[in-house]
Amino acid sequence: MFLKAVLLFRNEEIVTCTDQVALNADKFGSDIRQAFLSPVGDGYYGISFGDPQKPGTLNGVWAIVDGQGLVIDAASVDEVIDALNGCCGDDPVITPQYNGEFPSEFEAQAATYTFTRVDDGDASAMLDFQRDYDDNGNFIPSGFLRTAYDANTRVSTYQFKAYRDPAPHGNDIKTGETNRVFTSDAAGALGAGQQYQLQVFVNGVRIDTPLTGATLNALVTAANAGDQYNDYGTYATSGGKITLSSSTTNGATLDIDIIPA
Repeated sequence: MFLKAVLLFRNEEIVTCTDQVALNADKFGSDIRQAFLSPVGDGYYGISFGDPQKPGTLNGVWAIVDGQGLVIDAASVDEVIDALNGCCGDDPVITPQYNGEFPSEFEAQAATYTFTRVDDGDASAMLDFQRDYDDNGNFIPSGFLRTAYDANTRVSTYQFKAYRDPAPHGNDIKTGETNRVFTSDAAGALGAGQQYQLQVFVNGVRIDTPLTGATLNALVTAANAGDQYNDYGTYATSGGKITLSSSTTNGATLDIDIIPA
């Protein structure tokens, strides 16, 4: 018996074609498990067996077939095992999740923030300010500077770049808040009749439970109404894309996967 499936990974590299291959069921090893392929830059993917929760990650099923490690484009390990356990009839076919339409990788986006603070305006005060906002890698040191100091009021004005919206520390005042818009970068325009999965990431961390199996407009409607997402901004569609407009969340990304109807 042969298992017909589309591969995501073979010969130590990502597979981009959508042709089915026939895998000899008798040549499968016992190591069949969930696998994740995450972008590592320049079109390359790294394989892992724990979900890195990184935008653009593909999930499939790892198997060793005739001594060769590969990842099958399949929704679950059980789907592959059930197919291998079939004893009669036609060769089983695994329906691919992606069929070559891979989600895009998104980089966290940094914005510039302006704060005012009462201090002495010297180098020590600047270091104190930097320490207050350098939280878990949120702060980008190369983007930090003092733009003004008023000796009469003893007020310093600081600017720095950050991946997420920093709350004012102590009696600091944040000014110049601007709206940010994030657009899904799926290949081509999303189709109104297709089904999708929407995931939101903030600084590479997936936020709550993905919305799945909805058509384009229904997905946006659900995201606007869903408690797990609407705190991060307003969703809309434009030109076949989904956009997230947020005035409070920085480093947000959208990950759109096509779900077989």
